[in-house]
Amino acid sequence: LVASEWVSSNIACSVFLFPGLVAYARFCKKVPLTMGQMKWYVTVVLGTFGAWNNVMIILAIYLTLYEMSGVLASIVLSMAFASSEVVFVKLLSAAYVRLVMEPRSVDPMAILGDQKQALTMCVVCIHTFTELGRLLCLMVGAIRAESWSFISLSLLSLLVSCFVNCMIRTLWLQCLICRWLPYPRVTKLFCPTSVTALHNDAKFAMGWLRFATALGLFLGRGLIHGQWVVSLLDVPLRDNTAWCFNLVVLCLVLMCMAAELLEDVIVHYVQEHNPAPIWKVFSGYMTLRFGDPRQEDIYHPNHLLVPCVPPQYITETDECSCVAVDRGRRTLAAAVQNAEDVGQRGLSKHGRCSDLLPPLTASPNLKHARTIHTLQLQGVTGASLVLAITALSVGLGNGVVFGHCLPSAGGFTWANLFVFHRQCPEA
Repeated sequence: LVASEWVSSNIACSVFLFPGLVAYARFCKKVPLTMGQMKWYVTVVLGTFGAWNNVMIILAIYLTLYEMSGVLASIVLSMAFASSEVVFVKLLSAAYVRLVMEPRSVDPMAILGDQKQALTMCVVCIHTFTELGRLLCLMVGAIRAESWSFISLSLLSLLVSCFVNCMIRTLWLQCLICRWLPYPRVTKLFCPTSVTALHNDAKFAMGWLRFATALGLFLGRGLIHGQWVVSLLDVPLRDNTAWCFNLVVLCLVLMCMAAELLEDVIVHYVQEHNPAPIWKVFSGYMTLRFGDPRQEDIYHPNHLLVPCVPPQYITETDECSCVAVDRGRRTLAAAVQNAEDVGQRGLSKHGRCSDLLPPLTASPNLKHARTIHTLQLQGVTGASLVLAITALSVGLGNGVVFGHCLPSAGGFTWANLFVFHRQCPEA
């Protein structure tokens, strides 16, 4: 038995990547290696490679459910990817605070380097792998489809994904949940942060990277087999030498592109004309965060909207305006904590924006980390290509991706996750 591509990728990452970088840091001595940096490094790898592996698990669940109910599988697919992406980003943000921000508050030299750039790359990778995974799952279903009726199931999945993603990206879902469940823990869990804003902004650009991977596979198949003509009658798939498998797969990819464009347009329109009432719902908790000495810094990743301190908090005896501003935010946080009526100070505990409301400013956090270098983008693209080949091999069987075999007639088996088959699956 030979390990599958999925198992081989996990072994390569755990056996070669970790010791290789540790050895580089040890022997080259360019970067001092500390336990804190090792913990953060492990978290970064687990966050990005975890999202990569998450695609395989959801693909296997989707194909298993599809054999029972196509409608159920389509809905579960959309919800699983949307929820898992949010969870990965939330855990990564919490890990950044725990492993980078808190050690630096004690020792500024505990974690060296611009780790916000690493955090940004993790968010970009998580979203890219999630969107690509959704496309790959639908492509596997389209290649296995017995008729054109799969298009309707794909349309259902894309509509559910578009609706859920629009609600999450515009922050309306978080606001509605906190209004329906007005509990402090719920508000704390769903309160948007600067990492949330970074994640939503990354979706505009990185959601399109998955189509480069799919079109690259199509181009490679066309160059290998030279079959650029596709027949309408090749459903189910009988000739696996066509450049796009068959027309069902091509229509699916075009539908996904149209859905991505529609989602971006809807999100942009809602943000411009009907934005979510973030300050109304989360004003108390956003201000309350400044009562924690660990979160006084406006560059803390938990801050999204920062209330400007009214002038009455700045006195002539203040040697530094920064001290007065910090004291003013702590006073506002204490007022919210004590449930005082601070409407005259410009803040309402219930989030009612009066004329005296101090101007709100966006946290400057992560602004410099929004530029992605070309080499970083190439790395994400390479990982996406490996993910595409691995996922299609797991869902279809070995040799199908490059047109050497036909998909197995027996459907998906969980053994494809672990075993590499040397022969074509039985058609």
